[in-house]
Amino acid sequence: PGNHSIVQVSAADPCTPLANGFASPVSLVPGASFQIVIDDADQPIYFACGTTGDALADDHCQAGEVGVINALPGDIDTTDVFDAASLVAQAELQAHDGAMNDAPKHGTAYGTGVGAHVYGYFASPYAAGGYNPSDYSLPPDIYPGTSAAPAFIPTPSPIPSDAVLLLAALGIWRAVSVKNRKKKTEVFKVRISRVFESEPREIGDVDAAMRERQGATLGVQPKIEV
Repeated sequence: PGNHSIVQVSAADPCTPLANGFASPVSLVPGASFQIVIDDADQPIYFACGTTGDALADDHCQAGEVGVINALPGDIDTTDVFDAASLVAQAELQAHDGAMNDAPKHGTAYGTGVGAHVYGYFASPYAAGGYNPSDYSLPPDIYPGTSAAPAFIPTPSPIPSDAVLLLAALGIWRAVSVKNRKKKTEVFKVRISRVFESEPREIGDVDAAMRERQGATLGVQPKIEV
């Protein structure tokens, strides 16, 4: 949904950005995708919405927009089972001190985060390319400032040259096969049309024609009766 973001926080301060944590851009595009990679499966990753209601009110977080990945029992309360309601209650108790205003509205760069790192931000679903969150541009009068964290951009592995040649050969073979198949189909259509267009013959005429053709093939002169 639009006008929301994801900011890494801690269990103790769920409405305060975590030092060196990750943050997504504030998304104004429905269907946008923010992707992170979990580096430590045993470490809880807490996050909250960083959108503020006004200059001094962290409305979204204090309204309960919080979550956790790899939750551990006892992080929020003393029970043996993690209770999401306890995390929400902890957020609702936080003061509206404007702490989320310190979260970069354009997000942090690739590779940033604690226990997990930013992998990509896509402005729309199934986009061919992505945007580096630290370079995500919005009108400066709406969301001024960008993250200064160094960017880490993953690059795809190059395709081996022999694989490229194999793909090219397969493409040429397929094109030739399709062309030959079309040619054979046209020849067959012509033969069929000639059969249906020829005048019908009596059975006796057909037998005589066949005998005449066989005689010509064997070099025998047809018998002429006088």
